[in-house]
Amino acid sequence: MHLWTVIQKVGLLLLIYEGFMFSLFANQASDTGAERAKTHLEREFTAIDGSIMAGSDWLKKNFGVDETGVRAVMMSIYRESSAALINERDEFKRSVLEMRIRGVVNHISEVPNDEVKAFLLGIARNNGEDGFLRAMAVRSYLRIAEAEEAREILLWFLVGEERLSGGDRLLIYTYAEGTHDGTDSLEKRAAILGVLAVAADREEEKIIFMKVDGILAKRNGLYRQSRERLAMLERHALEPPTTNLYTDRDLAAALKEVRGYRDLARIDTNLASVAAGEAGWTRLENTVPEKWTPAPPETPKRRLSAWIAGVAAVAAVVAAVGGLLWYIRRLILS
Repeated sequence: MHLWTVIQKVGLLLLIYEGFMFSLFANQASDTGAERAKTHLEREFTAIDGSIMAGSDWLKKNFGVDETGVRAVMMSIYRESSAALINERDEFKRSVLEMRIRGVVNHISEVPNDEVKAFLLGIARNNGEDGFLRAMAVRSYLRIAEAEEAREILLWFLVGEERLSGGDRLLIYTYAEGTHDGTDSLEKRAAILGVLAVAADREEEKIIFMKVDGILAKRNGLYRQSRERLAMLERHALEPPTTNLYTDRDLAAALKEVRGYRDLARIDTNLASVAAGEAGWTRLENTVPEKWTPAPPETPKRRLSAWIAGVAAVAAVVAAVGGLLWYIRRLILS
Protein backbone atom coordinates (compact mmCIF):
# COMPACT_ATOMS: atom_id res chain seq x y z
CA MET A 1 0.00 0.00 0.00
CA HIS A 2 1.40 3.43 -0.97
CA LEU A 3 2.37 5.79 1.83
CA TRP A 4 0.06 8.48 0.47
CA THR A 5 -2.90 6.10 0.55
CA VAL A 6 -2.13 5.25 4.18
CA ILE A 7 -1.91 8.96 5.06
CA GLN A 8 -5.28 9.61 3.38
CA LYS A 9 -6.99 6.81 5.28
CA VAL A 10 -5.46 7.90 8.59
CA GLY A 11 -6.61 11.45 7.93
CA LEU A 12 -10.18 10.31 7.23
CA LEU A 13 -10.20 8.21 10.37
CA LEU A 14 -9.04 11.20 12.41
CA LEU A 15 -11.86 13.28 10.93
CA ILE A 16 -14.37 10.59 11.87
CA TYR A 17 -12.96 10.41 15.40
CA GLU A 18 -13.09 14.17 15.76
CA GLY A 19 -16.70 14.15 14.62
CA PHE A 20 -17.56 11.52 17.22
CA MET A 21 -15.83 13.41 20.00
CA PHE A 22 -17.48 16.62 18.91
CA SER A 23 -20.92 15.03 19.08
CA LEU A 24 -20.20 13.92 22.67
CA PHE A 25 -19.28 17.38 23.89
CA ALA A 26 -21.38 19.53 21.54
CA ASN A 27 -23.75 20.63 24.28
CA GLN A 28 -20.82 22.10 26.20
CA ALA A 29 -19.84 24.41 23.36
CA SER A 30 -20.67 28.07 23.42
CA ASP A 31 -21.55 28.33 19.71
CA THR A 32 -25.14 28.59 18.50
CA GLY A 33 -27.05 25.43 17.55
CA ALA A 34 -26.67 26.18 13.83
CA GLU A 35 -22.91 26.70 14.11
CA ARG A 36 -22.48 23.49 16.05
CA ALA A 37 -24.69 21.63 13.57
CA LYS A 38 -22.54 22.92 10.69
CA THR A 39 -19.28 21.84 12.31
CA HIS A 40 -20.83 18.48 13.12
CA LEU A 41 -22.07 17.92 9.56
CA GLU A 42 -18.75 18.87 8.00
CA ARG A 43 -17.24 16.00 9.94
CA GLU A 44 -20.11 13.57 9.49
CA PHE A 45 -20.15 13.97 5.71
CA THR A 46 -16.60 12.57 5.62
CA ALA A 47 -17.59 9.37 7.44
CA ILE A 48 -16.69 6.48 5.14
CA ASP A 49 -19.60 4.25 6.15
CA GLY A 50 -22.20 6.99 6.56
CA SER A 51 -23.98 7.92 9.77
CA ILE A 52 -27.47 8.52 11.07
CA MET A 53 -25.99 11.57 12.81
CA ALA A 54 -26.00 13.34 9.43
CA GLY A 55 -29.78 13.03 9.19
CA SER A 56 -32.07 16.01 9.69
CA ASP A 57 -34.03 14.36 12.52
CA TRP A 58 -30.84 13.76 14.52
CA LEU A 59 -29.69 17.35 13.95
CA LYS A 60 -33.02 18.84 15.02
CA LYS A 61 -33.10 16.73 18.16
CA ASN A 62 -29.50 17.29 19.26
CA PHE A 63 -28.80 20.86 18.13
CA GLY A 64 -32.20 22.48 18.48
CA VAL A 65 -32.40 23.63 14.84
CA ASP A 66 -35.56 23.51 12.77
CA GLU A 67 -35.91 22.51 9.10
CA THR A 68 -35.10 26.02 7.92
CA GLY A 69 -31.94 25.96 10.01
CA VAL A 70 -30.89 22.54 8.67
CA ARG A 71 -31.38 23.75 5.09
CA ALA A 72 -29.34 26.88 5.76
CA VAL A 73 -26.51 24.88 7.32
CA MET A 74 -26.37 22.41 4.43
CA MET A 75 -26.46 25.14 1.80
CA SER A 76 -23.65 26.97 3.61
CA ILE A 77 -21.51 23.81 3.57
CA TYR A 78 -22.25 23.29 -0.13
CA ARG A 79 -21.34 26.86 -1.12
CA GLU A 80 -18.14 26.97 0.93
CA SER A 81 -16.98 23.52 -0.19
CA SER A 82 -17.72 24.24 -3.85
CA ALA A 83 -15.82 27.53 -3.71
CA ALA A 84 -12.83 25.95 -1.93
CA LEU A 85 -12.73 23.06 -4.41
CA ILE A 86 -12.05 25.37 -7.38
CA ASN A 87 -8.50 26.27 -6.35
CA GLU A 88 -7.65 23.30 -4.12
CA ARG A 89 -4.79 21.18 -5.50
CA ASP A 90 -4.17 18.85 -2.59
CA GLU A 91 -5.82 15.51 -3.42
CA PHE A 92 -6.71 14.65 0.17
CA LYS A 93 -8.32 18.02 0.82
CA ARG A 94 -10.17 17.79 -2.48
CA SER A 95 -11.59 14.41 -1.51
CA VAL A 96 -12.84 15.84 1.80
CA LEU A 97 -14.54 18.77 0.03
CA GLU A 98 -16.14 16.45 -2.53
CA MET A 99 -17.48 14.19 0.24
CA ARG A 100 -19.08 17.21 1.93
CA ILE A 101 -20.69 18.31 -1.33
CA ARG A 102 -22.10 14.83 -1.93
CA GLY A 103 -23.28 14.66 1.66
CA VAL A 104 -25.33 17.83 1.17
CA VAL A 105 -26.81 16.60 -2.11
CA ASN A 106 -27.72 13.28 -0.52
CA HIS A 107 -29.28 14.61 2.69
CA ILE A 108 -30.89 17.93 1.77
CA SER A 109 -33.98 16.16 0.43
CA GLU A 110 -34.78 15.35 4.08
CA VAL A 111 -35.81 19.02 4.52
CA PRO A 112 -37.67 19.57 1.24
CA ASN A 113 -39.23 22.71 -0.18
CA ASP A 114 -39.35 24.37 -3.60
CA GLU A 115 -35.89 25.89 -3.14
CA VAL A 116 -34.40 22.45 -2.45
CA LYS A 117 -36.06 21.06 -5.58
CA ALA A 118 -34.64 23.92 -7.66
CA PHE A 119 -31.20 23.42 -6.10
CA LEU A 120 -31.16 19.70 -6.94
CA LEU A 121 -32.46 20.28 -10.46
CA GLY A 122 -29.74 22.85 -11.02
CA ILE A 123 -27.04 20.32 -10.16
CA ALA A 124 -28.68 17.54 -12.15
CA ARG A 125 -28.92 19.66 -15.30
CA ASN A 126 -25.44 21.15 -15.06
CA ASN A 127 -23.37 19.45 -17.76
CA GLY A 128 -20.21 20.74 -16.12
CA GLU A 129 -20.81 18.76 -12.95
CA ASP A 130 -19.43 15.32 -12.22
CA GLY A 131 -21.75 12.63 -13.65
CA PHE A 132 -21.97 10.78 -10.35
CA LEU A 133 -22.98 13.96 -8.49
CA ARG A 134 -25.63 14.68 -11.13
CA ALA A 135 -27.06 11.18 -10.69
CA MET A 136 -27.08 11.67 -6.90
CA ALA A 137 -29.01 14.91 -7.39
CA VAL A 138 -31.57 13.04 -9.48
CA ARG A 139 -31.96 10.41 -6.75
CA SER A 140 -32.39 13.07 -4.06
CA TYR A 141 -34.89 14.95 -6.22
CA LEU A 142 -36.90 11.79 -6.97
CA ARG A 143 -37.44 11.21 -3.25
CA ILE A 144 -39.37 14.47 -2.89
CA ALA A 145 -40.85 14.83 -6.38
CA GLU A 146 -44.53 14.55 -7.17
CA ALA A 147 -45.62 12.07 -9.86
CA GLU A 148 -45.46 14.59 -12.71
CA GLU A 149 -42.10 15.93 -11.53
CA ALA A 150 -40.66 12.41 -11.33
CA ARG A 151 -41.91 11.68 -14.85
CA GLU A 152 -40.34 14.86 -16.23
CA ILE A 153 -36.89 14.46 -14.69
CA LEU A 154 -36.64 10.80 -15.73
CA LEU A 155 -37.66 11.68 -19.29
CA TRP A 156 -34.98 14.40 -19.37
CA PHE A 157 -32.15 12.13 -18.36
CA LEU A 158 -33.18 8.76 -19.81
CA VAL A 159 -34.87 9.70 -23.09
CA GLY A 160 -34.61 13.40 -23.97
CA GLU A 161 -31.90 15.73 -25.20
CA GLU A 162 -30.18 15.70 -21.80
CA ARG A 163 -29.87 11.91 -21.87
CA LEU A 164 -26.99 10.80 -19.66
CA SER A 165 -24.17 8.45 -20.64
CA GLY A 166 -24.52 4.69 -20.21
CA GLY A 167 -22.95 4.37 -16.76
CA ASP A 168 -24.90 7.32 -15.39
CA ARG A 169 -28.16 5.96 -16.88
CA LEU A 170 -27.49 2.72 -15.04
CA LEU A 171 -27.39 4.69 -11.78
CA ILE A 172 -30.63 6.49 -12.66
CA TYR A 173 -32.37 3.17 -13.32
CA THR A 174 -31.24 1.94 -9.90
CA TYR A 175 -32.38 5.14 -8.18
CA ALA A 176 -35.74 5.04 -10.00
CA GLU A 177 -36.22 1.46 -8.82
CA GLY A 178 -35.57 2.47 -5.21
CA THR A 179 -37.92 5.44 -5.47
CA HIS A 180 -40.69 3.27 -6.97
CA ASP A 181 -40.42 0.73 -4.16
CA GLY A 182 -40.18 3.40 -1.47
CA THR A 183 -43.28 5.41 -2.32
CA ASP A 184 -46.93 4.70 -1.49
CA SER A 185 -48.15 6.91 -4.34
CA LEU A 186 -49.69 4.79 -7.10
CA GLU A 187 -49.45 7.73 -9.50
CA LYS A 188 -45.74 8.16 -8.82
CA ARG A 189 -45.05 4.46 -9.26
CA ALA A 190 -47.00 4.47 -12.54
CA ALA A 191 -45.09 7.52 -13.77
CA ILE A 192 -41.75 5.85 -13.06
CA LEU A 193 -42.71 2.57 -14.76
CA GLY A 194 -43.99 4.39 -17.84
CA VAL A 195 -40.73 6.28 -18.38
CA LEU A 196 -38.64 3.17 -17.74
CA ALA A 197 -40.59 1.31 -20.45
CA VAL A 198 -39.97 4.12 -22.95
CA ALA A 199 -36.30 4.18 -21.98
CA ALA A 200 -36.03 0.38 -22.29
CA ASP A 201 -37.43 0.55 -25.82
CA ARG A 202 -34.70 3.05 -26.74
CA GLU A 203 -31.85 1.44 -24.83
CA GLU A 204 -29.06 0.44 -27.21
CA GLU A 205 -26.68 -1.16 -24.70
CA LYS A 206 -27.55 -4.78 -23.91
CA ILE A 207 -26.19 -4.78 -20.34
CA ILE A 208 -28.07 -1.62 -19.42
CA PHE A 209 -31.23 -2.83 -21.16
CA MET A 210 -31.24 -6.00 -19.06
CA LYS A 211 -31.05 -3.85 -15.92
CA VAL A 212 -34.15 -1.81 -16.76
CA ASP A 213 -35.93 -4.87 -18.20
CA GLY A 214 -35.43 -6.67 -14.90
CA ILE A 215 -36.84 -3.73 -12.96
CA LEU A 216 -39.97 -3.61 -15.12
CA ALA A 217 -40.54 -7.36 -15.36
CA LYS A 218 -40.51 -7.76 -11.58
CA ARG A 219 -43.02 -4.96 -11.04
CA ASN A 220 -45.48 -5.08 -13.91
CA GLY A 221 -47.09 -8.28 -15.18
CA LEU A 222 -48.34 -6.73 -18.42
CA TYR A 223 -44.85 -5.58 -19.36
CA ARG A 224 -43.42 -8.99 -18.45
CA GLN A 225 -45.79 -10.74 -20.87
CA SER A 226 -46.00 -8.14 -23.64
CA ARG A 227 -45.29 -8.18 -27.37
CA GLU A 228 -43.25 -5.03 -26.90
CA ARG A 229 -40.93 -6.73 -24.43
CA LEU A 230 -40.55 -9.71 -26.75
CA ALA A 231 -39.49 -7.38 -29.59
CA MET A 232 -36.90 -5.69 -27.35
CA LEU A 233 -35.47 -9.00 -26.19
CA GLU A 234 -35.29 -10.37 -29.74
CA ARG A 235 -33.52 -7.22 -30.90
CA HIS A 236 -30.85 -7.42 -28.21
CA ALA A 237 -30.47 -11.20 -28.71
CA LEU A 238 -29.08 -10.45 -32.19
CA GLU A 239 -26.25 -8.37 -30.73
CA PRO A 240 -22.78 -9.84 -30.12
CA PRO A 241 -22.21 -11.52 -26.72
CA THR A 242 -21.20 -9.23 -23.86
CA THR A 243 -18.31 -9.58 -21.42
CA ASN A 244 -20.78 -9.68 -18.53
CA LEU A 245 -21.18 -13.14 -17.01
CA TYR A 246 -24.96 -12.95 -16.53
CA THR A 247 -26.33 -10.62 -19.22
CA ASP A 248 -26.59 -13.06 -22.12
CA ARG A 249 -27.73 -15.88 -19.84
CA ASP A 250 -30.52 -13.75 -18.35
CA LEU A 251 -31.55 -12.46 -21.78
CA ALA A 252 -31.87 -16.00 -23.15
CA ALA A 253 -33.93 -17.05 -20.13
CA ALA A 254 -36.24 -14.02 -20.45
CA LEU A 255 -36.69 -14.65 -24.18
CA LYS A 256 -37.59 -18.29 -23.59
CA GLU A 257 -40.09 -17.27 -20.90
CA VAL A 258 -41.92 -14.70 -23.04
CA ARG A 259 -42.07 -17.04 -26.03
CA GLY A 260 -43.70 -19.63 -23.78
CA TYR A 261 -46.87 -17.65 -23.07
CA ARG A 262 -50.14 -18.61 -24.80
CA ASP A 263 -50.91 -15.01 -25.65
CA LEU A 264 -49.10 -11.71 -25.23
CA ALA A 265 -50.33 -8.38 -23.90
CA ARG A 266 -50.09 -5.04 -25.66
CA ILE A 267 -48.58 -2.07 -23.79
CA ASP A 268 -48.17 1.53 -24.84
CA THR A 269 -44.53 2.66 -24.92
CA ASN A 270 -45.25 5.73 -27.02
CA LEU A 271 -43.30 8.72 -25.69
CA ALA A 272 -46.19 11.16 -26.12
CA SER A 273 -48.62 8.89 -24.24
CA VAL A 274 -46.21 8.31 -21.36
CA ALA A 275 -45.28 11.99 -21.15
CA ALA A 276 -48.98 12.85 -20.90
CA GLY A 277 -49.57 10.21 -18.21
CA GLU A 278 -51.91 8.23 -20.48
CA ALA A 279 -50.16 4.83 -20.35
CA GLY A 280 -52.85 3.11 -18.27
CA TRP A 281 -51.10 -0.27 -18.15
CA THR A 282 -48.51 1.16 -15.75
CA ARG A 283 -51.15 1.44 -13.01
CA LEU A 284 -51.97 -2.27 -13.08
CA GLU A 285 -48.55 -3.26 -11.72
CA ASN A 286 -48.51 -7.07 -11.31
CA THR A 287 -52.15 -7.68 -12.25
CA VAL A 288 -52.29 -10.06 -15.23
CA PRO A 289 -55.46 -11.33 -17.01
CA GLU A 290 -55.98 -15.11 -16.80
CA LYS A 291 -55.38 -15.70 -20.50
CA TRP A 292 -51.82 -14.40 -20.16
CA THR A 293 -50.67 -17.37 -18.11
CA PRO A 294 -47.77 -19.55 -19.23
CA ALA A 295 -48.65 -22.47 -21.50
CA PRO A 296 -48.23 -25.71 -19.52
CA PRO A 297 -45.00 -27.47 -20.52
CA GLU A 298 -45.29 -30.79 -22.31
CA THR A 299 -44.17 -33.77 -20.28
CA PRO A 300 -43.38 -37.30 -21.58
CA LYS A 301 -46.63 -38.50 -20.01
CA ARG A 302 -48.63 -35.81 -21.82
CA ARG A 303 -46.94 -36.62 -25.13
CA LEU A 304 -47.66 -40.40 -24.72
CA SER A 305 -51.32 -39.70 -23.93
CA ALA A 306 -51.60 -37.52 -27.02
CA TRP A 307 -50.02 -40.24 -29.18
CA ILE A 308 -52.40 -42.95 -27.88
CA ALA A 309 -55.37 -40.66 -28.46
CA GLY A 310 -54.21 -40.02 -32.02
CA VAL A 311 -53.79 -43.73 -32.78
CA ALA A 312 -57.22 -44.46 -31.34
CA ALA A 313 -58.77 -41.78 -33.52
CA VAL A 314 -57.14 -43.18 -36.68
CA ALA A 315 -58.27 -46.69 -35.77
CA ALA A 316 -61.84 -45.48 -35.31
CA VAL A 317 -61.84 -43.84 -38.72
CA VAL A 318 -60.42 -46.94 -40.38
CA ALA A 319 -63.04 -49.12 -38.69
CA ALA A 320 -65.85 -46.78 -39.75
CA VAL A 321 -64.67 -46.70 -43.38
CA GLY A 322 -64.26 -50.49 -43.39
CA GLY A 323 -67.74 -50.99 -42.02
CA LEU A 324 -69.21 -48.65 -44.63
CA LEU A 325 -67.48 -50.50 -47.49
CA TRP A 326 -68.69 -53.88 -46.16
CA TYR A 327 -72.26 -52.60 -46.02
CA ILE A 328 -72.09 -51.23 -49.60
CA ARG A 329 -70.64 -54.55 -50.84
CA ARG A 330 -73.53 -56.48 -49.27
CA LEU A 331 -76.06 -54.19 -50.93
CA ILE A 332 -74.46 -54.76 -54.34
CA LEU A 333 -74.33 -58.53 -54.00
CA SER A 334 -77.87 -58.92 -52.63
